[in-house]
Amino acid sequence: MEPTAQAFSRSRRSVRLSFRFVGEEITLFDRRGLAQAALPSAVLDPRTTGEWTGSWFELQDDSGRPRYRRPMPHPLLLRSEGPEEEGGAPRTVIWAPQRGAFSLVVPDVPEGDVVVFASPVDRPDVPQPAGEILRVPLRAPTSGSTSERSG
Repeated sequence: MEPTAQAFSRSRRSVRLSFRFVGEEITLFDRRGLAQAALPSAVLDPRTTGEWTGSWFELQDDSGRPRYRRPMPHPLLLRSEGPEEEGGAPRTVIWAPQRGAFSLVVPDVPEGDVVVFASPVDRPDVPQPAGEILRVPLRAPTSGSTSERSG
């Protein structure tokens, strides 16, 4: 196993990144170190934008290779399930709130970008290919900024 992959797989610390969104504009508002390991990575099969639906996040090394991946609920959509009327069949309702927040926990490693992929929110009931919706460096920029915006 190459050294970078080893660092991504055995980190005993993690980083929680917290984001706010208004519409589809996403802003990082908090970055905290945690004294616990992140959940294990999902399989790092090759994924090409446009081939997969759903949503997930990755920690990519400096050359863009995924070293950690976790599935996640769509960060800009909410789902609720319940019957339309008493005793009726359950129905799932999906909507895109105008504003909200979400957090991600990733292994604490020296370098890399956190990248979020998700299907478009315009027709959440129709499977659509996922694309990159957010990319932030795991480490804070040296300029002292505490907030980044999606690119």
